[in-house]
Amino acid sequence: MTKNLIFHNKFLKVEWSKTAEEMANKLDASLVLEIQIYFSCMIGKRLAYYSDFPMNGVYQLQTELFEDILKDSQQLIGKLYVRFNTVMTKSCRVSEYMGPPPVTDFVVAHSDAFVPNWLAIDYKKNMFVGEYGWFGSDTTTPNTKQIRSAAV
Repeated sequence: MTKNLIFHNKFLKVEWSKTAEEMANKLDASLVLEIQIYFSCMIGKRLAYYSDFPMNGVYQLQTELFEDILKDSQQLIGKLYVRFNTVMTKSCRVSEYMGPPPVTDFVVAHSDAFVPNWLAIDYKKNMFVGEYGWFGSDTTTPNTKQIRSAAV
């Protein structure tokens, strides 16, 4: 299945498996898959998973924060949403932190240049998983870090 979403006036082609669609239609609460372009000492590709309801492998956010994120998201199927965001570490010295370093959202000039061309979503091992990239990306090598709750 496929659907085109638009972020920063650029099309993002989203494809998902039959299993992902089945599981999206069974969600008890909204789930946001956030495409992150992660700026630190280097640039990274990340997919973060957020809800305000407990789910396996998903960061549970306070309802107010989740509602803000949901407002900036686009519905894909059922209660599954997609969001695009640029984030950066508050410090480049990541060795000081246990777990993921603290990040902050920030605005990038010409954000459309960073919006990927495609996002592929599947459901494996009781969790949504995904990869994203641009027209020239290698689709055979998984290289998108999946940002999960500490429970996974």
